[in-house]
Amino acid sequence: MSIFELKDGNQYGLIDMETGYDIGKKVIVPGTETYIREDNGKAIKGCLCKNIYDLEGISMVIVTIEPSVSSPASDFISHTNHEEIALVLEGNGLIEYPDGVSKEIKLDDCFYLQAGQPHRIVNNSENILKLCVIYSGHIRNVERTKYKKGGALDKMKGYQNKNLSEAVQKIAPGFTGNKGDEGHYTAIIFEGSNICFLYAVMCKDNSSPMEDFVSHPMVDELEFAISGQGLVIFPDRVFRLRPGIMRHNPPEQPSKSWNNHDEDLRLAVFYSTGKIADVYRTHKRARVFDVLN
Repeated sequence: MSIFELKDGNQYGLIDMETGYDIGKKVIVPGTETYIREDNGKAIKGCLCKNIYDLEGISMVIVTIEPSVSSPASDFISHTNHEEIALVLEGNGLIEYPDGVSKEIKLDDCFYLQAGQPHRIVNNSENILKLCVIYSGHIRNVERTKYKKGGALDKMKGYQNKNLSEAVQKIAPGFTGNKGDEGHYTAIIFEGSNICFLYAVMCKDNSSPMEDFVSHPMVDELEFAISGQGLVIFPDRVFRLRPGIMRHNPPEQPSKSWNNHDEDLRLAVFYSTGKIADVYRTHKRARVFDVLN
């Protein structure tokens, strides 16, 4: 038995991206996949959105765009009051902006959009384009406002485009003085007003944190396994971690990730705050040995 328990019980927000299976509750999350729609409500055929997490300050969806399909079908779309971060999981295509910039997007490419930034995603390939998309609020509140080039937002440059291979990684902070977690590296990819994106790489036989558990007061954490395998450990249960497994840690939920395989474990981590510096790491003491044995 672990010596640490949450007052209201541990909350396991682990979902399999492909099947919608909630690993903690052992049920299929119902009604998660719908067509993306234009601002007039018309469905965009060949453009599907699977809702994974829908929270007050942050949400996650998986968007799948078939070949020769774009979102929106014409012109551009903006989300007036919501920021957006997206990571390409599969395939390639383009993201276009009304200022004339068109960026190729491929595996491990990502982009950040300020609230109100018009954009258009195009699958100009012969294969599926799949993205993990994060919004700064409830999915149901994310507006889709059509924007036609030639207006006041043509010169807006509220976007950033990066590839994870370009990220400058640093040793992740530890709890023992200024000592970092050797073998665990992180890089800040995007910081916005209300959401941010941290890229984490964990080497063989390393965990985050190395000692005990960590929780983040006041912020929700969404995490996605990009590649590699390992374990996600809570004070009373252990789950296998592999590509396609996503998890939600609500505020104060203690947990840790552990790479027990040879390949690096790569994680995309999103928080419901704009600055990584505002994500506090609270040390939760528990005997990990008791959990694993």
